[in-house]
Amino acid sequence: MRRRKALWSNERSYRRKRIQECQTYKEIHTIIDDWMDYYNNDRYQWRLAKLSPNEYYQYITTGIYPIKGENPFIRYR
Repeated sequence: MRRRKALWSNERSYRRKRIQECQTYKEIHTIIDDWMDYYNNDRYQWRLAKLSPNEYYQYITTGIYPIKGENPFIRYR
């Protein structure tokens, strides 16, 4: 758990440093927009059925699990 927190802290400090180095509002906007795109489309989250937030939304609205293989929410009896 400690290592995981350290990785998250390094990532936050890296983003903060990049934002502080920016000269214009447009550069800051681009960095934040890139992070939001990464977070919503590429960063998989364990508590969201191992899906990115956008994939999880599609799964909840359609009921179709987007990753091939076993659906973690269906239990076989």
